[in-house]
Amino acid sequence: MGDGHVSNVLWQSPPEELEAKIKRYRAMINHGHRELVTTSPYGSRVAAMIEAANRILLSKAAKRIRGIIPLMLAEQGCCDVGYAVRCGVLVELLHFASLIHDDIIDGAVERRCEPALNAVFDSADAVLIGDHFICEAIGYALRMPRRTEVIAACVEAIKSLIHGIFIERRLERENLGFETYRRMAELKTGVLFALAFRLPLIGSPSEEAAARVGRDFGLLFQIDDDRFDRDTDSGWTNASRHLSYEQASAFSQEAFKRLADEARAAGVLSVVGELVRSLQHYDYFTDISFEFDL
Repeated sequence: MGDGHVSNVLWQSPPEELEAKIKRYRAMINHGHRELVTTSPYGSRVAAMIEAANRILLSKAAKRIRGIIPLMLAEQGCCDVGYAVRCGVLVELLHFASLIHDDIIDGAVERRCEPALNAVFDSADAVLIGDHFICEAIGYALRMPRRTEVIAACVEAIKSLIHGIFIERRLERENLGFETYRRMAELKTGVLFALAFRLPLIGSPSEEAAARVGRDFGLLFQIDDDRFDRDTDSGWTNASRHLSYEQASAFSQEAFKRLADEARAAGVLSVVGELVRSLQHYDYFTDISFEFDL
């Protein structure tokens, strides 16, 4: 691993170069996942459930935005590429487990253009498969350098994510205000972005500052992601129920300015810039101008 230093490089690469790089990073994370796909020793039914889960996990519809963050950091000298791939796979495993549990809570029928596990199997079995992938993640982390620190960071993230879901459940029933929504989004979404920034910098002076950048970026990602569901979300779990489009845009513009300062201080501004530009390909952050000097 590196020492947490990020070189002062330009991240304003041409769109086609950035797209090719993101595609390469995504393929590296997918390759790391495929190495984990093994035959289940627990019988044919469990094997069928794990196989169905892996189809969702490896779907072409997966953006892998959390998983590619460590590879972006590796490019800037924070850690070696092999370790970054392992960090990306680990974050994606935990993210996938959370999606399985999310789908059960929401009664979803589809995930990443595949039938949701709870729509094919019963919800109890789907819960157990989600738990299986958390265990896969911890087992994977046991084979990583600095495994004690890595696992501790993962456990902290999982606990925060669960607390965020508890808050989300309350928000489904009552309007507790934007600040409660914000706390929910920081916990439920922000913690895995924070983990993606933290793991490549474990043990470095930049670790905590980079994790805060990831958390704050995750909040802005969630607010923008809620635009796509503003007409279908019935509870107060959607930012559009708390903020008008104009308010959300103004909030995000100001928050991005603060985020740029945080990212510059943590030495990860170029990574945040590339994340914004890569997500604009999916119609995220379309009204955000991210032209900040390094």
